[in-house]
Amino acid sequence: ISVKGWVDGFGVFNASFPSPPYYLEFPPLDPGTHVLSITVENAYGLWDSTEVSFYVFEKDDAPPTISLEFLTDLVETENIVVEIHAQDDTKLKCLKISTDGNIVREFSINTDSITLPLNLGTLTVGNHTVEIFAEDVVGKEQYFGRYFSVSDMPDYLKLKMNPVNPEPNDTVVFSYETNLEASTVSFFLDGDTIDQNTENAVWIAKPGSHFATVRLVSTNGKTLVDGFSFSVDDDFPPKIVSLYLNGVDVTKNSSVSSSGDYIYVELTVWDETGLPKGGNVVMIISKTPMPYMDIQDFSILSQQELSYDTKIATYTGYMKLLPGTYFLIINDLEDSLDNNIGDNGNYYQYKIEVIG
Repeated sequence: ISVKGWVDGFGVFNASFPSPPYYLEFPPLDPGTHVLSITVENAYGLWDSTEVSFYVFEKDDAPPTISLEFLTDLVETENIVVEIHAQDDTKLKCLKISTDGNIVREFSINTDSITLPLNLGTLTVGNHTVEIFAEDVVGKEQYFGRYFSVSDMPDYLKLKMNPVNPEPNDTVVFSYETNLEASTVSFFLDGDTIDQNTENAVWIAKPGSHFATVRLVSTNGKTLVDGFSFSVDDDFPPKIVSLYLNGVDVTKNSSVSSSGDYIYVELTVWDETGLPKGGNVVMIISKTPMPYMDIQDFSILSQQELSYDTKIATYTGYMKLLPGTYFLIINDLEDSLDNNIGDNGNYYQYKIEVIG
């Protein structure tokens, strides 16, 4: 038998064989799709030909890689769902999944990677195995196996806090309950890590609204998260951060220039717990200080901005004053817990000198 071959139209071999088998060797080819044409002829002049396309991969350094993740709790009464990911530097040919040695599914594949969820069904309480076999198109194989345990109750994680209603400066202990064997544990408060890989975490309570979280990764790779929001009340009213008149902060400087026109007022207030949305602040304008006021006028300041955490608010308005000495008094402003600046007769008072 004589055999002639062409790849992409170029002759690559011309050989004769006295008997089977017939082995043909190709020279190195560039990566990509090629066309092989073959003509065979026997000693009597009878001949035939055929043509086939094939693909040359750039490399084939390793067998396929496989990973697996459980998407559901490993509970006797529930279907167990896994997510399988396989990939190869050539192309995958087939994938077989088994549990406890029994084939669950087989897939024929023609892609370099695949991610698929798979229902393994329900399994009895106890230890089990899941096995995955993958083969690429050039025949390289990979086996992957994992032991896991099925229980009679769902996996759970519960965050606990003691005391449950802390006061400012209390020592608060966060702990957790779970039926999993922990590999890593992290405690978070308001997005910040407060402790890791411990049975509990300690925090000194601060007024305001907070969110506590615990994150656990089990020894079999499962991740659970639990958390809750809570508030630490305070007895402190809001604090005035600044009071600007025509751009001058009168909490630091008492002299204000005015040509007789309206004076622009901007008040900024801070509170640890939080401030209510909306509302007004009444600022008293007096010729004499508290408590013996000689009230000249009032300025109504309306809330213009409230920070996302509700702790800072800005109020604005206008007032008109002739040159002279005045006292600006604020004695009525509440936070979200009804703590008022004016509680127990308290107030903020600023002496200003209006210069014409």
